[in-house]
Amino acid sequence: MGAELERYPYQWYHFCFAFQKTGPGVGEQVYFANGEMIFHGQNMSITDDFSWLKGNKIKVGQSNSKVATTGGSLFGLLADVKIFNRMLSEEEGAGYTNCNQKLTGDIADWETEQWELVGDVKVVEVAGETICKSPLHDFAHDNFLLEHVMIIPALLTYQGADAMCKRFGGHFHFEENADKFLEHDLKMFKAVQPLSYKNKPNPRCKKRLFLGADDIGEENYWVVKETNKPVKNYLQYFQPGQPNGARKQNVAGFHFGSSGKPGQGVAQFDDGGAGENQCFMCKFTTPPRLRMRGLCKKAKMDTFYSLLYDSENNLPYFKGYDKTIIQLEEDLDTKGGTKYWQILELEGNETKILAKTEMIPVGSSLASGLKSWTFQNPVCSGKEEMVLEFSTCNDDQFTCKSDGECMDMETRCDKFPNCADFSDEEDCKIVVLDDNYVTDFAPLEKNTDNDYKRTEVSVTVDILTILDISENEEFLEAKFELTLKWRDFRLKFQNLKEENSKNTLTKTEKSIIWVPKVVFVNTKDNEVSKSDDSVFTEIERQESATINSFEENENIHLFNGRKNYVVMKRTYSTKWICSFNMMWYPFDTQSCTMEFRPEGNLDANIKLVVESLVYQGPTDLTQYFIKTRNMVFRETDESVVVVVTLGRRLIGVILTVFLPTNVMVIMSQATNYFKPFFFEAVITVNLTIILVICTMFLAISQSLPTTSYMKMIDLWFILVLLVPFIFVLIHTYMDMLRNYEHRKDKKNDEKNAEKIERKASILSVTPVNTVEPKLNADFVSINEETQNNALKKHYEEMEANGKDIKVERIVKLTKVYIPIIIYLSMVFYWMVGMAKYYQ
Repeated sequence: MGAELERYPYQWYHFCFAFQKTGPGVGEQVYFANGEMIFHGQNMSITDDFSWLKGNKIKVGQSNSKVATTGGSLFGLLADVKIFNRMLSEEEGAGYTNCNQKLTGDIADWETEQWELVGDVKVVEVAGETICKSPLHDFAHDNFLLEHVMIIPALLTYQGADAMCKRFGGHFHFEENADKFLEHDLKMFKAVQPLSYKNKPNPRCKKRLFLGADDIGEENYWVVKETNKPVKNYLQYFQPGQPNGARKQNVAGFHFGSSGKPGQGVAQFDDGGAGENQCFMCKFTTPPRLRMRGLCKKAKMDTFYSLLYDSENNLPYFKGYDKTIIQLEEDLDTKGGTKYWQILELEGNETKILAKTEMIPVGSSLASGLKSWTFQNPVCSGKEEMVLEFSTCNDDQFTCKSDGECMDMETRCDKFPNCADFSDEEDCKIVVLDDNYVTDFAPLEKNTDNDYKRTEVSVTVDILTILDISENEEFLEAKFELTLKWRDFRLKFQNLKEENSKNTLTKTEKSIIWVPKVVFVNTKDNEVSKSDDSVFTEIERQESATINSFEENENIHLFNGRKNYVVMKRTYSTKWICSFNMMWYPFDTQSCTMEFRPEGNLDANIKLVVESLVYQGPTDLTQYFIKTRNMVFRETDESVVVVVTLGRRLIGVILTVFLPTNVMVIMSQATNYFKPFFFEAVITVNLTIILVICTMFLAISQSLPTTSYMKMIDLWFILVLLVPFIFVLIHTYMDMLRNYEHRKDKKNDEKNAEKIERKASILSVTPVNTVEPKLNADFVSINEETQNNALKKHYEEMEANGKDIKVERIVKLTKVYIPIIIYLSMVFYWMVGMAKYYQ
């Protein structure tokens, strides 16, 4: 019908199913249940076969496909069947199924039709209002109930009793309505009293019957356990002289023996100790449902049961959905007599004992949990003793073995004991292997072309940090976590949690499954991924669990290896071979790789797949910064390649190379403004600058890898070396020009003097006191001041004799044109370098 409603036995349900055809084989469907529309579908498939509606008779309560068979018959009560020849509205469907609207069927109506009874059918006259107001039904006595109240013959503490009531879907019972108390609770107590305490050698209950009220929180402040609200006029419920136990006794209960003056009416309680082991009363609005696991199909026993109360024997019992009953048998008249649960099969008027289990020491569990049952006529592989699980737990819960407590399956094997007997931490294996599983073989499957399909292994690389980078030794050392993820259809898993970190395999489990091997290609020794104790292996849960067969005595969630991943992680510290291209240093960008490939011939069986790349380390390194990082699949050799792009930090090179050399270039340029008589100083400064730059050049070159090609840093040093070198040559030439002009003038003076001398000779004039010119000794004086003054005077005399056009042009060249060329070259150098840097 397109919708499902989970239904429980012994409860009344009100249904209405309406449909109308809108086309060939399709139509609209609406489904109402207990006053709500739980499904509404369009273009739903609608059959044209209404065989149950053909002819003059309508069959109700019998499957057409299983006519006259037990499996096709209704077991229960049926009331108020109506059939309409029209589509009901939403208001009509909801109103009818919550008993708020009365409808009359125009094809068939429960009240007007003559219904023929076939088979074992019993007619009970009941008012419709009773069915609507009383959702529960006691089949044993045809009673309509609002709730089930029962005395539980299990000996538990007050807290344990409360836990058991809740485990079965109910709560601790305490009746505050005086009329209901006298009509129902007191009668139950009086019926059990002769079978308990000192009234029997082997009593069913001890001296007290716990009720759901206590003053544990505050003395004489009595509250109802279920609601935690105070009991109104609580003293009216206690016998005369009660409560009298102060802090030692703070739980309300019936006393099966003599406990002071007998009370009248509702005054029946006394107070008892919460730590005593006593029987107790539970109340249920829905009959608890239990299921039996561990039986083979041949056993033909019911799987599901409802907890009901036998008011004649004052005992709870379990009624199967078909023909099986589990009831308590007890020997109360023999001291130390046995008490046990037995499974009965009802066939017509005959009752057959199928199996039994001892109640002692498991009486506190009310037959639930994992118990050993003895079968009278074994049918499951001839086993007389079978361990079966009987539990109220659903498919998403684990049953504690000793007491049947239900724990969320997520808490099963979570490294913390949740069951009182620690059974939830037993048998916590995750991997389930078939007998034919071979660890050495990869999980190969065939595709649609009947060819073998290689196993895909997803690769995730998490770079934790870059440990070292060596340009001279050409390696990059990285600490990284390698994650390999694959699926193995041959495996099955159990006990998987939604949080994958809780699905960690043990050392033994890691050793019995197949794991892929990956080679680190660009390492010195071709290192291989390891599968040692440092490997962390977990199962990544990807799908919902499937429930194992009821023939197994434990609820186990199974996961298929075809849908769930095996994830293997390990941390490595590895040196990766990296070829550094230093041509553009210091504007270079380096790319180092980490290459992964299947080991040996495994590439024929597995295929690496790029999953993800994560970088957790710092992006700013000593010399470099992480510019980019990515992971790609290289088709040529089917390798997964991690590419780490490193950009160089220029600030260090600027401070140690470019800034000092620029300062020296400026200093060399400044010598052009020295006075001409400081020629020696100009030469000394520039030669010193050349020496310093050469020293720096050699140091930088030795710190970098030796290459056969020229680097950008080499061009810079050549450029800055040329500056002082050119200035030395120019200033030497300028000095030579100055001295040449001076000597030329001196020579002309000597020639003129010779002509005058000749004329004087003709005139017979003889010069008096003629003195030969001598070298000025001050030029080479050891007194620096004297020497500087002499040189200054000398160059001033030279300038006074007239400026040479060549010298003036060279001076302009050194002060204007050469600096322009130098700085334009530097700008061009940096433009080219930065363009490469940001490429």
